[in-house]
Amino acid sequence: MGSAVRIVLACASGASNKDVAARPGSTPQAVGRRRARFVGQGGVHETVHALEKDIRTWIAV
Repeated sequence: MGSAVRIVLACASGASNKDVAARPGSTPQAVGRRRARFVGQGGVHETVHALEKDIRTWIAV
């Protein structure tokens, strides 16, 4: 799973930017950008749709 997906899922589960950024491979700036995109793109519904599309792509490889 990519870091962007991990960040979005952690944010969606209620973790703070600081908690998510403490994980390896994340920075507070990256978490803030991903959270802003997540909210700006319609939140959970649109993100789930995008993740489903990504998963289908990964499976097809």
